[in-house]
Amino acid sequence: MILIIGLGNPGRHYYSNRHNIGYIIADRFAFQAGAPDFRQKFQSEHCRITYLDTDIIILKPLTFMNNSGRSVAKFFKYYRDKITGLLVLHDDLDVEFGTIKFKRGGSSGGHNGLESIINTLGDTGFDRLRFGIGRPPAGEDPADFVLKNFNRAEEKELPYLVEKSLNALKDYISGGVENAMNLYNRQNPDSSFK
Repeated sequence: MILIIGLGNPGRHYYSNRHNIGYIIADRFAFQAGAPDFRQKFQSEHCRITYLDTDIIILKPLTFMNNSGRSVAKFFKYYRDKITGLLVLHDDLDVEFGTIKFKRGGSSGGHNGLESIINTLGDTGFDRLRFGIGRPPAGEDPADFVLKNFNRAEEKELPYLVEKSLNALKDYISGGVENAMNLYNRQNPDSSFK
């Protein structure tokens, strides 16, 4: 079983923020897979799907970004013997907009949601899908930038980039993180944002 965690903040006010791209991708993947409605458990929304004969739980913590690890740790403990992979979907300031990258392990890079998961699991070795949101304009606090919606130009590209993220998820599920890194961890020639 693969546990796929989409990071974000709960509530309509936050849904379209840059920081909530993990939620957006998770929701779209669940919808495309024909998943039943999300159910609540362990301070999260979750649903189960089967894709390519792989059991998958899609999880969205409801504890707000800075405490994402609380619900992740509860789910991980409950399903520990069944989980074979853990992938976190999150925004990344250090990746330019229009680029997605995979990563296995490492530090949080200053991302509070990742930091919370690392602290509660006591492990840095899980996989990540990093959705690039780019750096804020000069003088803008990154904490404010991530809680703003995508700008108009970015919003035009967003449906395509979310779809590309779904394809990346499928490649991850079918071929593992090394395969996904080989496919996506390079300059994306098909993106208009280079």
